Amino acid sequence: IKSPQYDPYKRHGRVTLFSFNHHTCIFGLLRGNYFEPGVGLASFFENVHCAFAETALEMPDKKFVIKVKKDIEGIQAVRRALLKNNMDPDSIKNLEITETMDPSDLIMNSDVISAFGSTTILEASVAKKQVIIPMFDEAVKEEYKDYIIFRREFYAFNVAWSKQEYRKMLKEAII
Repeated sequence: IKSPQYDPYKRHGRVTLFSFNHHTCIFGLLRGNYFEPGVGLASFFENVHCAFAETALEMPDKKFVIKVKKDIEGIQAVRRALLKNNMDPDSIKNLEITETMDPSDLIMNSDVISAFGSTTILEASVAKKQVIIPMFDEAVKEEYKDYIIFRREFYAFNVAWSKQEYRKMLKEAII
């Protein structure tokens, strides 16, 4: 039986954000709930997810997926962030927030992968996917710099240093 060939250059019209929480990369420095308002990477979390959803709204012909960890709390946190910023996730028809889709399938069937503090960054690179790492707000605080994984390897990736740059990179990558 011959297995199908993987074509890393096939376009799927999909962008996937592998979500994170307020403690990602800095969990040893913080206590409490992973999605507690105002703690750790709270503004960064909100701004990354909102920028992703805003880009989805601007590109209704493309599919946008937010993959959260396998817990209901992650989905609720993403929904809260969007609703707080006047975006109803249920009304963004090309945006899916999921905890169940297989990460490997998402990587292989996406054109662009966005992640922060995750080995997904490496997995997507090996699969020859465009990788965008958001890196702004609290994530660039001096006291966190030694905890951000792959920071010394940022030269090998597309890194967005602001919410605006993140949105611009997402749009340019998916076109």
